[in-house]
Amino acid sequence: MVRRFIETQLEEPSSTVVANQQLHSLAFLVIGVPEAHEYFGEVSKFICMLLNAAAGILQSDMLQRIDDDFGDVDNYFVMQAFDELASAWSTVINEIREWEYLEDAALNVEPSAGGDRSDADKQVSNHSVLSSFTHFLVTTAYLIRSEYIQLRMLMCEDSVSSSGSRAESLSLDQGLLAKDYVVYEDQLQFFALLARLDVRTSLDRLYENLCSRCNALQEEFRALEASASEGTYARSGDGFNQHTVDLLHEQTQWIVLMIGFTLCDSGTSERVLIPKPVLEYSATCSSMEQDLVVQCIMTMLKTLEFELASPLPSHSAYGSPLLVETLFWTLQRIAPVYFLLDRSDYRNISASIVTAFGGSADGGNGAAIINGILDLVKRTFDLWSAEEDVLQMCVSGLRTLAQRAAIAREVTTSPQFAPLMQYFTSNITRFPEAIHGSIIEALALLACHSSAANHERCFADLKSLILRSFSQVVHTGSFMARHQDARLVNQLLGGLDMMDGLLSAANFRNMEAVFALFFEVQPLFEQLLTVYACGEEVPRQVVQAMESAARYLDISSLPDDEHMLRFSHCFRELLQRYQKSSTNRSTLLHSDTDIESLSEIRSLISAMSHLVHNEMGFAPDEVSPSIAKAVSEDFGETEVFGLYCVYVTADPSQLLAPNVLRIHIQLLSEMVQYRLLSLVRWLPTEIWARVMDTLLAGIDHGIYDVGQRTYEAISKLGAYAKVTGLTNLPAELREVLGQGFKQLLSKLLHALLFSPFDVELVEYAGSALVTLGLIDPEHLQSCFRELFSQGESAAFAERLSSTLAKFNADLEACEAVQGLLASTKPIPDPINSAELRQPLFEFLVNTRAVLRIK
Repeated sequence: MVRRFIETQLEEPSSTVVANQQLHSLAFLVIGVPEAHEYFGEVSKFICMLLNAAAGILQSDMLQRIDDDFGDVDNYFVMQAFDELASAWSTVINEIREWEYLEDAALNVEPSAGGDRSDADKQVSNHSVLSSFTHFLVTTAYLIRSEYIQLRMLMCEDSVSSSGSRAESLSLDQGLLAKDYVVYEDQLQFFALLARLDVRTSLDRLYENLCSRCNALQEEFRALEASASEGTYARSGDGFNQHTVDLLHEQTQWIVLMIGFTLCDSGTSERVLIPKPVLEYSATCSSMEQDLVVQCIMTMLKTLEFELASPLPSHSAYGSPLLVETLFWTLQRIAPVYFLLDRSDYRNISASIVTAFGGSADGGNGAAIINGILDLVKRTFDLWSAEEDVLQMCVSGLRTLAQRAAIAREVTTSPQFAPLMQYFTSNITRFPEAIHGSIIEALALLACHSSAANHERCFADLKSLILRSFSQVVHTGSFMARHQDARLVNQLLGGLDMMDGLLSAANFRNMEAVFALFFEVQPLFEQLLTVYACGEEVPRQVVQAMESAARYLDISSLPDDEHMLRFSHCFRELLQRYQKSSTNRSTLLHSDTDIESLSEIRSLISAMSHLVHNEMGFAPDEVSPSIAKAVSEDFGETEVFGLYCVYVTADPSQLLAPNVLRIHIQLLSEMVQYRLLSLVRWLPTEIWARVMDTLLAGIDHGIYDVGQRTYEAISKLGAYAKVTGLTNLPAELREVLGQGFKQLLSKLLHALLFSPFDVELVEYAGSALVTLGLIDPEHLQSCFRELFSQGESAAFAERLSSTLAKFNADLEACEAVQGLLASTKPIPDPINSAELRQPLFEFLVNTRAVLRIK
């Protein structure tokens, strides 16, 4: 209730104007309600009270019962209430930040704006009110941050103390959702908002906590090394050292997360910059030693170096892969923002940040830090070679370094890069197969930023590694006799995953070479689909590689039609081989509860969708403007065969699974829009029946995208059927389409008149309804007669008949409808749904009203 109240108050803009400036909604609330400050103060106290209550539970006898009933304290109502209030408080802070940004922008445009205001105006201006409120937020933020840090440290103690009893339950809850930076992302973002209100105080507390725990960790390891040199293990008999080290690792991990969220935001599409409050604080520091932004990052690097310092084998159990993974995750977040930063992105940049992390041209030490990170990557793979999550995060960090050209160039010119490349290509079999593709992708992306000679050499090494993983297996005389050997299968899966990684790294620099490699391995893929026709993992991985090829290989970059046709033929041959092999795996593929089989079907559908995008480029007609008509038609045959493969290899129930149906309808809609003539020409009649069933399932579906794309496909297909009359089609196909159109019309009319329909989809559905009615007006009249029969009075029938007559008259006068009827295009455009909006809404409102009172 509190969250809704605050958010609702801030959503409504104020109409009050002071000194020619509209009063901000928060400023209006603070001024207009005298008790506002007191109210917000009580809310902040309540937030602290909830955190304090959670901390009290951790130290009470209630903890075991709450753990048994709710899993942990975070799932208890106290923390759920905290999450609600944190969301409301975040809204308030974000409103302040947005106002500060706009105020700053306005001052930059008009520096003298607002200089001639009366004293009364100044007292009630946005600046005066919100600045005062910001001081209030700073005070409350300190209290909330302190309570949250204390709570998290106590939770770490509870987690370490109960780790043994929870080991079995936690083993069932691994993966991405088990990561603290994912599960508690909202809480950590809230903490970061609070911290940026007073960066100096926040970082001072966090840095102090980080240093104290890192120093304690080093003391523990020194004690262990000293005891080992004496032939004993100090205090190890009662497990005290292990418990202490585990606790320090857990608490350090949480402090690192808080620092990581405070120092920068996440971002995948937009360029992320250093947050303004952090930058302003850093600019006030006279040296790097006093700049806690620099010191926090450097201390995290030193902590990572310490964790990877290769302790004695007998002490390896004391290391923390979780802390190493979290440190790499934080570096992945920080590196693109702080390392080798572009000074032109900032009006005022901190000298200490430039000196610590900038490029050599700016007198910075960024190149040395990047060299050190490459060394830490190698150490991680040496020390934690079996920890898949740690290695995956480490490789993800390398991919992040490749996102910024300046950093990637520095990596490839580093003396550490060539040895690292050699290390990976020589030892990749030591690491889990699941990360082979990610390693190849990261190395290929980085190599694209090197010189021409180095890039050619790096790509040759990667290509040799991939081909070797296949040739050492497939081209041996004992392959058929040993093809079911687990080690051999794992080697093949590793090779396929590496090929998938290289395809994912395709770009303008290496596109030609990756295409050539794909053509080279395509016969091997066919052979694997034949040999492992009864298998599961190998065909699935081949389909995944096909999806990456369709998604990342740019067909328009091929030099001529011959190469384009070759790619289309290669893809079609793989699909044909896959379709034949799938008949031997029908039991597996038709298991609608098997997550892996659903994943394979999703990959196949996605591959065909990407192939359509790749070749067509969303051209408005059948022929892509950049590709010859013969090539486009050949791709059309390939894409239709891919759709055929989807239907013959998957069970109908699998295609209706929500995660599959969304991309399935997307592919079907795109094929109808861009490949309609190819569908009519190549798709078998029995598959057309399945297509109509799929469209029928998409009507009135709960997923918005499914409904919208379904109605678009019906409108396009219906427009073609109406204009051409389907006279050139076989009688059997005309029968299937005609019957399908009847079923679609009946269900769509019923949904529009009787279901709680999404108003945003009415226009799309209306276009489909009108088009279907034009195709089969007799069936539409029969549907209307059913409606007439539902009433028991003449007045009902008369009112309903009047509504229908008005709708028909509106349609006859509608230019969009008449334009479709007069169209002579081989593929006519569907009816413009926007022009149907007014008559359609009148018809639906009036008809539904009549049906309600029948």
